[in-house]
Amino acid sequence: MRTGLRLARQPGLSRAKRAGEYTVPPLTEEWSRALLGIEHPISHRPRPVTFDADAARDRIRDGEVVHLHLGHPLVQQCLRLLRAEVWAGGREAKLSRVSARVVDDADLAEPVALAHGRLVVTGRSGGRLHEEVITAGGYLRQGRMTSFTTQREVRQAVAASRSSASGAPADLVDGLVALLPVISPGLVRALERRRDDRQASLKRQLADTAAREADTAEQVLVELGKGIEQALGDSGTHQQLSLFDVEERQQLER
Repeated sequence: MRTGLRLARQPGLSRAKRAGEYTVPPLTEEWSRALLGIEHPISHRPRPVTFDADAARDRIRDGEVVHLHLGHPLVQQCLRLLRAEVWAGGREAKLSRVSARVVDDADLAEPVALAHGRLVVTGRSGGRLHEEVITAGGYLRQGRMTSFTTQREVRQAVAASRSSASGAPADLVDGLVALLPVISPGLVRALERRRDDRQASLKRQLADTAAREADTAEQVLVELGKGIEQALGDSGTHQQLSLFDVEERQQLER
């Protein structure tokens, strides 16, 4: 919510008096539909909102607070903005996404940096043939990045970030963010190499698939042709003659 509102250049939520509750500030006109249901139906005063339905169950039931669930218009509008920004590229991108995790030493012996990208393969007509998220990265050593040499290292780092990881302290996150200008070029190059490798592999796979499908289609057409020829050879003449009048049959016999 906070990031979505910031992307739209709207004021953010502010904490209400009760823990876990927030007040929604006045938003611009294009966001008016997203605010439906937040005003009290009788007093027409804005009600506080919450994301924790269990903690505020009684107040939600009594209409004193509004639950901002995933389907609420305000949440949905923020999610649409976030989804658009996640895949925005080039100069249009407004969102820089950085997160830091702490993992057990047994899983990773030294710090690593990972970057993710979206790879989409389309056909000549624009149809989407393949889509996947690719990952690349390397070890952080003395303020610089050394790229992974194998995909096994990438998979190990990704698995560690998902299994034994916990949130990193704010000061550590700030320090890693400060390294981004130094390591970003290496991350981009690693991601581009991974993209090129996957493109080459996918090109071969798609070519093999196209060849197999073409062979299958050709076999089907050949079998169909044989069936048609056999049917015409067995009874085609008799069936065709029945379509002619007497004079045409005589001409055919002559």
